[in-house]
Amino acid sequence: MAKVAKDHIMAAVVGSAGSGMTTIVEAVLHRAGAIPRPGTIAEGNTVSDFQPEEVARQTTLTPSLTYLDWTDENGTDHAVTLADTPGHPDFIGGVDSVLSAADLAVIVVSAVAGVTAGTRAGWAAADAAGRPRIVLITCADRPQADFRKVLKDLRNSFGDHLFAVQLPIGEEENFTGIADVLSKRAMSLDANGKVFIKDLPSDIADEAEELHMEATENIVENDEDLMMAYLEGEEPSVEDLEKNLAEQVAAGNAVPVIVASGVTETGVDRFIDVLCRVQPQVSGRDFTIIADDGTEMKIAQDAEGEPILYCFQTVADKYGQVSVFRVLSGTVRKGDKLRNATTGTEERLGDLFRLRGSEHIEVDSLSAGDVGGVAKLKDTPAASLLWSRSERATAPALPTRAPVFSVVLKPATQAD
Repeated sequence: MAKVAKDHIMAAVVGSAGSGMTTIVEAVLHRAGAIPRPGTIAEGNTVSDFQPEEVARQTTLTPSLTYLDWTDENGTDHAVTLADTPGHPDFIGGVDSVLSAADLAVIVVSAVAGVTAGTRAGWAAADAAGRPRIVLITCADRPQADFRKVLKDLRNSFGDHLFAVQLPIGEEENFTGIADVLSKRAMSLDANGKVFIKDLPSDIADEAEELHMEATENIVENDEDLMMAYLEGEEPSVEDLEKNLAEQVAAGNAVPVIVASGVTETGVDRFIDVLCRVQPQVSGRDFTIIADDGTEMKIAQDAEGEPILYCFQTVADKYGQVSVFRVLSGTVRKGDKLRNATTGTEERLGDLFRLRGSEHIEVDSLSAGDVGGVAKLKDTPAASLLWSRSERATAPALPTRAPVFSVVLKPATQAD
């Protein structure tokens, strides 16, 4: 029996520039207690946008990982890594690199702007990477926010397998809570920032009931036992609905739509809970790599197995060059020696750490499923593997994208 690593989910946060991705990540970190107060893009003090160019331009230019610990409403502890990614098409390569390592994609859509070219690009990138998706509608507290219109546009754009599992309670400046469709509960924040649960408001109770029936039918249609019981008049429990929904999300048969505000933090707790609910289904899958001879190799996520790291990103920060990786198998510690399966170079691992923006959180070890970083490797480019074997192999191939424009350089002299 394989030893399972600590419950850890990695989610790539993708979407249009200006849809609220960085703000929602900041709100998640604050709700989790990872930071004492949320920063803002205007003040240039968010965790994920820490590069000087990002602060100056007030937009995300490179993917940034943010680690946090979360305890869900059932008291279960989770490890979560959110990757805040660029929304501008010039930097789509960073989205691809993160998706190659992530468990799923969170497609962020503004309740004001709705489905945009950036939304479609993020969706297509997740599709190309074969990653399951959930949709988070943000900015529900802003003027002209329209959750229902955006939901309709999403379904018209991407299919009927998208369906709401939440409703906003109020919109624009009156957005004060969420109605959880599956459990038929209303959730809001009190004056102290604590979540409190109450009955659904009467003005949306009928709509919530209609969406509950729609979501239930979408969920049970992929489970024969649940479907038969449902047709015989037996209402599935909330636990059965959530478990089956997670299975359908992992299989790509369902995309739940939820709502939150990164500014007021309304709905943020439930967003993290939804991520953690789907974690057992979307993480822990076998990882496929290709050997030099073209054969595919399956790597099982086993904390006691052979140490194998997938380095999906290389960044430069105040500590120097940092290789960001996901542990596919085994457990690694400082001082371990592994060979790069692409370049053939033997690498010695230095201090290991988790990343929270520019912060390095040192750890003694990292196990299968964990995301971390190590500095100053000699010859480990992005999209390569580290393992103990001598044979060569390639990591997952990233999508090939046509250039936005082409440039030809002609030297003025022979010396040039």
